[in-house]
Amino acid sequence: MRVSPDGLAPIDGVVYFVNSDTIGVRSSDALYRFLRGFHKPVIASHLLFSGDADLGQAELAWQTWLSRLLG
Repeated sequence: MRVSPDGLAPIDGVVYFVNSDTIGVRSSDALYRFLRGFHKPVIASHLLFSGDADLGQAELAWQTWLSRLLG
């Protein structure tokens, strides 16, 4: 699976969990989870394992991408 959020390099990962409300993706340096919450909002989370990750840039890029995607 490949995800290409604006402002970040493309992310190649493997879906490690999926059901009707959740998808989990594992990449070489992170875990990404997308969940459907109560009353249908989308909850997105990521755990970055790379020691040199720019957390501020990653947060802004994900917020921008998710806002555009789910807007």
